[in-house]
Amino acid sequence: MLNRMTACIRSRGMTTWPGAGALTRLQPTATVAIVVALFGASLALGMSIVNAGETGLSGSVLWADTRWVIAAVTVLVVLQSLLIAALLLEWHRHLKIESGKIELRTELMHTSRLAVIGQLSASIAHEINQPLGAILSNADAADLMLAKAEPDLNEIRVILSDIRKDCLRASQVVRHV
Repeated sequence: MLNRMTACIRSRGMTTWPGAGALTRLQPTATVAIVVALFGASLALGMSIVNAGETGLSGSVLWADTRWVIAAVTVLVVLQSLLIAALLLEWHRHLKIESGKIELRTELMHTSRLAVIGQLSASIAHEINQPLGAILSNADAADLMLAKAEPDLNEIRVILSDIRKDCLRASQVVRHV
């Protein structure tokens, strides 16, 4: 493409144009952009950047030589617009996914807290129920011993001591909570 534009510049006698030499030494993409900008500006102003003997806006020689450049730039602009639209859609999709991740993470944290609370409740219930069950068993045993004609008072004292220990243990569990 650069070779064709350089040939076009030379064939039109545009080498006397002040920027023609510099234009042929630029990078291809920069040259295309500059030529398109110059031709576009000259067409918009109704002027020609070719020599005075060349046809201008109405003569279509200039348009015939540059229409492929303008068409290529138009295609590039359309492709760039499509790429920008695709990138914006991808960015929007990424934001939606991140928002979903945050919601799921929040829900997971809430569920995890509920699970920990459930485990803690079960542990506390077990720690309290164990001494209460022992107290109940000891009280029943003491009741049966007292129902005898001659109860063993030493055994009843041991049972009452066990009941006291179990009450203290249940009290400690409640205090630690």
